[in-house]
Amino acid sequence: MRKRLFRLTAAALLLLLLCACGSMGARSPYNEVNTLDGVWLEVESAMPTGARISFYNAAGREDLIRGLSYCIEQTDGRHWYALDSKLDISGGPSLDIRIPRATGSVCNPETTPVDTAEYDWEWSYGQLEPGDYRFIIEVLSDESAPSASGLPKYYLSAEFTVSA
Repeated sequence: MRKRLFRLTAAALLLLLLCACGSMGARSPYNEVNTLDGVWLEVESAMPTGARISFYNAAGREDLIRGLSYCIEQTDGRHWYALDSKLDISGGPSLDIRIPRATGSVCNPETTPVDTAEYDWEWSYGQLEPGDYRFIIEVLSDESAPSASGLPKYYLSAEFTVSA
């Protein structure tokens, strides 16, 4: 009897831990997003395990750098909350990936992405439950000389829905 109760308790705790992965954590620290004029993101397609994100640079800026780190947040309808990640993928760009500017007479910078990336977050967030989310990535600008505090930082976000 005691052994059965122990197994049942252990199974319940394991289930609780598995359900906690990808759950909402603290309220979002990103109060100001998408403040970089003429530069934005769009989620082209989203699934519970990842998304295809397009970067737009209608401003024609040549000084923008992004990295691989990002975060996913979920809304309760009023506020955004950071999802708990299984790994630490936060922080600034770990690789300097330039966001190109739109070029050419055929390219309309308002409708043509300058870069597209596939993100697989199953390893960091698990499978997302149906709901409304946003993808946030840090972008650095090297248009001015680095100050003591580093390069100017901007946060770009794109909202998406995971359907049932």
